[in-house]
Amino acid sequence: MPTSIPRPCTTPGCPRYQIPGSRKCKEHAALLQQEYDRSRENDPCRHFYSSPEWRSFRASYLKRPGNSRCSVCGREDRTLHLDHVKPIRTAWEQRFDPRNIRLLCVRCHSRGHAKRGERW
Repeated sequence: MPTSIPRPCTTPGCPRYQIPGSRKCKEHAALLQQEYDRSRENDPCRHFYSSPEWRSFRASYLKRPGNSRCSVCGREDRTLHLDHVKPIRTAWEQRFDPRNIRLLCVRCHSRGHAKRGERW
């Protein structure tokens, strides 16, 4: 099986070679991952979805009549996600506003985040 030609790490001035599946060497890939993990730890949006306030809001929203279908494709699904129309990163004050919430099936929810280039 042919192997690919080793390529240099994309970090300026680094003499090492890329690891498979990355554009960085082993050391710089690890530093990049640590930086990403640290930024997520301090992110208030990350902890919001596990808060008791959100869980209570979500449960009461799903119990409302007519909330059993995806608002995009109309599919009736057992697992519906509450999606913020305006992301909570940019509209924190509207995080509990029912007008900023829509119900999406798993497929439509994943597609929407992929289109916006978001990781959840």
